[in-house]
Amino acid sequence: LKLSFLTALVMGGIFFTLCQAFPETILRIYMDVDDAVLEVGPRIIRLYSLSLLVVGFCMVCNYYFQSTLLRAACVLISVLRGLVFPVLLVLTLPLAFGYDYIWLGTPIGEMLTAGIAILIFLRARRKTQDSCVPIAE
Repeated sequence: LKLSFLTALVMGGIFFTLCQAFPETILRIYMDVDDAVLEVGPRIIRLYSLSLLVVGFCMVCNYYFQSTLLRAACVLISVLRGLVFPVLLVLTLPLAFGYDYIWLGTPIGEMLTAGIAILIFLRARRKTQDSCVPIAE
């Protein structure tokens, strides 16, 4: 579990750094870019890539919940990060702060989901540790 969290953190950090340092290259991998795309694309890549810092954590938590049969937690995290937060944030952020903020919907949604996943994870781990009985030698 520790290795999974560490791997998610390191890989997220690497890909976030690559997106911050080379957004034009990332754009060129996925599309033929012109001047209009190069004008707005790098900023969008940099904003959106903030989600890479926590997406791995959310996925590891979700797989942990699945493997420990915490079905409700697994479904909750999946629905929050895949449907609820993205839809709510994409619809509300532009109205509240302007259309440039639409690109922060996914990163903010991932961060909110990560916060909820942390709470559920800590509670589940505490409950597991409390239910463990030491074996007398």
